[in-house]
Amino acid sequence: LEDKFKGLISTFARSLRHLYLADNRLQDEVFDELALLPDLRVLNLSYNILYDLPLRTLRRWTHLDELYLSGNELRSLPAEDLDEVSSLRVLHINCNKFQVLPAELAKVTKLSVIDVGSNSLKYNVSNWPYDWNWNWNHQLRYLNMSGNTRLEIKSGPTPKNVGVHVCL
Repeated sequence: LEDKFKGLISTFARSLRHLYLADNRLQDEVFDELALLPDLRVLNLSYNILYDLPLRTLRRWTHLDELYLSGNELRSLPAEDLDEVSSLRVLHINCNKFQVLPAELAKVTKLSVIDVGSNSLKYNVSNWPYDWNWNWNHQLRYLNMSGNTRLEIKSGPTPKNVGVHVCL
């Protein structure tokens, strides 16, 4: 019986592409199980009780196209993993506790939609070695930064992404 169950899990892990687990009161331990699903394209973990996205979790999802982590208690993304999620186009991390976004977010070259609204961002576009600068994401078309009560955008270089729709 155990061999049949392992085969089922193996098949399931390789065939599952879209997983929606929003609003289920899931905690950080869920990432231990989700790491076994390497072929995910869309993952929605919004409105759970997540505090930390463990290091080396994102890099396991090399095909991930959309990631929804809104409405949790997250304060950071594992910067070391961001260059491994090259296929990521959509990232929603609104309604969390982010104060800064890592500069390594610029390595997500296909990123076209990012929602970081309703966090605690204090943004310095000139501090690009340490803080994320949207000018490095050339595919970016939608950026939501609304609802960040501490938001302060300090001057920096002239924006290159003229086609970006920014909500402040």
